[in-house]
Amino acid sequence: MAKGDKSNRTCKLTLRQELATDKYGNQTLNHINPSVTDDKFLYFGNKLSALTDKTLNKVIRTDSYDIAAE
Repeated sequence: MAKGDKSNRTCKLTLRQELATDKYGNQTLNHINPSVTDDKFLYFGNKLSALTDKTLNKVIRTDSYDIAAE
């Protein structure tokens, strides 16, 4: 049986922005507090994207932690 160790959980925020027609680029920020709610995560992603002149396509949240066999 597998068990997750959420004590070392990490989180990152990725902004997917349109660079040109049908061309996208990602900007990733690591070391985001994993206890941030999804609403706040989206809010800050939108605010960060507003600092650029690129069109925001989506905000991506990636949470990860270790899983080990018992």
